[in-house]
Amino acid sequence: MQSSEVYRLLSRRPRRGRIIFGTLSLAFPVFGGFALATDRVAWAVAAFFAGLLFGLGFRHVWERDASAWSVAQDPQLVYWAHPTKIPAQNGWLFAFTRLRFLTLHLRDGRQFEAGLPPDEMSLFVSWLTEQNPTVRMGTHDSTECA
Repeated sequence: MQSSEVYRLLSRRPRRGRIIFGTLSLAFPVFGGFALATDRVAWAVAAFFAGLLFGLGFRHVWERDASAWSVAQDPQLVYWAHPTKIPAQNGWLFAFTRLRFLTLHLRDGRQFEAGLPPDEMSLFVSWLTEQNPTVRMGTHDSTECA
């Protein structure tokens, strides 16, 4: 697989979030301006805070997209990958999806969670282990870190 294909796989969710959060973070301040112009101060304040929250969401998905790009361009950045453990109380969120989640720990201190269907996940894991043979897969052995 090429790095562009890997980026496409990893950035599917952040790309969609960037569009949604970016649009809403611009739309709510406009709505707040209209509310303020019509003397609806409470609606203006609510729109301001909603715009702020959507702006923070936009920043979060932008950073996730940057992490996906970094992993696709430089797989040596990943030092540890393990399946994501979904808490039991959140299991219902993924009951009707085929996605498998893999948490990637990057050498620059960031984490990236890849959510892919099983066939794409196996392609990604094989690509990652080919490109970075030193990546630790599975549980972390704390005795070697001491």
